[in-house]
Amino acid sequence: MIRFSHCELPVDYYDDLRRSGGGGSPIVIPLGLMLLALCFVALVFYKLKQSNIVACILIGMFVGGTGLSGSISRELSTAFIELGIILVLFMGGLEVDVPAFRSRWRLVLLNGMGQILINLAIWCAIGIATGLTSEAPDTIFFGLACTLSSTILVLGALKDRQEMETVHGQVILGLMVLQDVTAVVSLLILSSFDPEKHGGPSFGVQIAIMLGKFAATLVILYFLSRFVLNGWFKLFAVSGEMLFVGTVGYALGIAGLAGLAEFSPEIGGFFAGVSLSAVPYRLEIEHKVEPIKAFGV
Repeated sequence: MIRFSHCELPVDYYDDLRRSGGGGSPIVIPLGLMLLALCFVALVFYKLKQSNIVACILIGMFVGGTGLSGSISRELSTAFIELGIILVLFMGGLEVDVPAFRSRWRLVLLNGMGQILINLAIWCAIGIATGLTSEAPDTIFFGLACTLSSTILVLGALKDRQEMETVHGQVILGLMVLQDVTAVVSLLILSSFDPEKHGGPSFGVQIAIMLGKFAATLVILYFLSRFVLNGWFKLFAVSGEMLFVGTVGYALGIAGLAGLAEFSPEIGGFFAGVSLSAVPYRLEIEHKVEPIKAFGV
């Protein structure tokens, strides 16, 4: 059964509805209801001067709790989530001031790693003291889950407050990327503790391969930013539609290539944005992609 508030719909409801000629796909109906509800909730949050991302989360929690999301496959909902995060990080990368960020990398690295290590130690201790965890991998995973911040919430709040280009906004953006990299490395480390995993390269080799892929990605994107992207986007800047197609294609293409390289697509999207931050059409790109990013959120 699919439950929504006090109503119960049989599982074959949508099939019967389509056969009778009175309904759409099982994706359109729940998605339409969610977006309709979001219209009203987002308006309330706007009047309260709160981030609309919180409204999106509340609607998602309500839909998940009532069971309406059961008509949408997990793969589709995961794709929506991943697409939203990629576009949020891409937009964040667009607003990175690379020369200024280069002068603050020590500040970001020291504060970021200090925050991660201190919070990780505290939450691991809490997990052990309260009996929530016993095994080392479980304890580390619990500590990371409580330590790492939500990138989509933090960047969304910075965008709503128009603080992305401020000094503290740039530092926070760097911290979020550092946390994402930490999450990727940590998951790789935790996977090495899997007792059912046999064979394959050693843990040290896996770390070296991942860091090599990361360095190669940075080199390729630096080359594109320096020698290719200005001329490439000059071709797409002939119209707003072409600029939109070129921007979304580039962002998701780089994210997809990062995924094929078994690296985080979200981080790939961020560095795709960084590589476009010096392009003369940056403001037009932000204007075109912002609505799609908001829908993804």
